[in-house]
Amino acid sequence: MSVLVLVLNHDPTLTYAFDPPNMTDYGSGFFDTYIGGDYTLHVSDASGCSSSKDFHVTGVTGPEELYGDHIWKVNTYNQGYFTNQYNDAWNPYSYSGFYLDSAQHFNSQDKWNPANHPSTAVGFQGDCPVWSPDRSWDAKRKGFDCGMYRIDVLNNSSEGQLLIDGVKVWGRLTASNDTVYNAWTGLLDDSSKVDFRVTSADGLSYGAIRITPITDFITLTGNEILCSGQSVTLSAPSSSNYLWNNGATTSSVAASQSGSYSVTVSNATGCEMTSDPKNITILPDAAPVAHITSSSSAICDWIPITLSSDSPSGNTWSTNESTSTITITTQELIRLLWKMG
Repeated sequence: MSVLVLVLNHDPTLTYAFDPPNMTDYGSGFFDTYIGGDYTLHVSDASGCSSSKDFHVTGVTGPEELYGDHIWKVNTYNQGYFTNQYNDAWNPYSYSGFYLDSAQHFNSQDKWNPANHPSTAVGFQGDCPVWSPDRSWDAKRKGFDCGMYRIDVLNNSSEGQLLIDGVKVWGRLTASNDTVYNAWTGLLDDSSKVDFRVTSADGLSYGAIRITPITDFITLTGNEILCSGQSVTLSAPSSSNYLWNNGATTSSVAASQSGSYSVTVSNATGCEMTSDPKNITILPDAAPVAHITSSSSAICDWIPITLSSDSPSGNTWSTNESTSTITITTQELIRLLWKMG
């Protein structure tokens, strides 16, 4: 859905420049753009003689109109790439159309086969299907109900990026069908922007994204059931402010007491969300156990045997002795009471 601009009486000896420079030069006076607006064409020769002409391009729905306003806008391209792993700038071009979806909790796999391209989705507007083996697309949205969201990247080929409010939070510059669960988790609100970008160099788009609202967003480093003296770390996703129900205001807390732990997180614009609780159980100290070691299991020829406690103190024998060892010369039932000091 780009616009073709033809310069009449094109002269290859002259220099043609557009302001703004949003034109692709195909030669012989043919130029292409997907961005509407006012333009100025500057023509000059080798001696510096120049002339200008103003004109207007209308009827273009291009990616630089940007994010769908409270709606997903999936922009499609016949070409596109990320520069390289060190300068992974997004370079889509040859804009071909768009797809709109009002579902806030977006799963692109429900809209089109990830082995194909968004141009195959029902309701796509533009050139269908996208033909290029180097095709690309991005899914953009501005405006969400205040809440905590998890974004999973289900696959990407050949490269993929995820940006939140213009900041890259995830990227992979190699093709992969491996799902990245929890590529990002955080608060989104009415001003938030999400942008997922994917390119393909082999003719198969294989890009898919899923965004899901969540309330169970506390993560544990350790176990929910602990022994006395142990603790477990509870952490909340990155945000501006934290308030745990035990009064802590840090992103993570160490839980060393039994109870229910929850956290309320908020951002700079006032969006806040309270997590589902995590229940931590600290087991009580186990009851002490007395152990007796015998030098023999039988008394022979009246030779005494020695009974020993594993503890050097806290012993009370049924013989009324309190030492760590006793000597037995007759058959009898012996009990040991050990008390932890």
